[in-house]
Amino acid sequence: MGGINLQPVIIEMWTEYAIGILTLCLRIFGRVKIVRWKWDGDDYLAVAALILFTSILCFVLKAGKGSITGMTDEIALSLTPEQYRSHETGAKWLFAACIDAKLEAECSKTLPEQRLVKWTSVVVVAAYLVVIGVITGHCWPTYRLWQVYPSPGDDCSQNRAKYYALVITNVFTDVLIILIPIPLLWKLQTTIKK
Repeated sequence: MGGINLQPVIIEMWTEYAIGILTLCLRIFGRVKIVRWKWDGDDYLAVAALILFTSILCFVLKAGKGSITGMTDEIALSLTPEQYRSHETGAKWLFAACIDAKLEAECSKTLPEQRLVKWTSVVVVAAYLVVIGVITGHCWPTYRLWQVYPSPGDDCSQNRAKYYALVITNVFTDVLIILIPIPLLWKLQTTIKK
């Protein structure tokens, strides 16, 4: 079975996970050093974020082990029992990941920065829709995006507009997401050294 090379995606996921976990561990270590175990609610949320971040990574990696997307009946019938179980397990883990993501979204509603989180979510969804619009709208008719022969032309085959839209919206939304904890940092009653 041919497939997509997911190695770059997996490397990116592990890199982001390492940076995120290092940041959360440093935060937790700093809080323990400063206030010992007299934590506030946001400290417990940091631990919860650490656990949820780890579980989401595990869910995504497990879900990537098997996908039935685009699988024909012939391919499905040729699967070994082990591959069949792997695809079934992947679907179950993906379902669990969706439930976990919903739970995480519900838990974030209790944050004081709820309004900032909501507006950021609206911007992220709008950016997603813009990217979808650029991908489907810059090459018309749309089927030319996946046309092999005759050549659809550079505009459709190279997809430069798609990459520009992805980069701009991705960087912009990432900056917005990074800015969410800034109000908490402004309220922090400590020196820069601590």
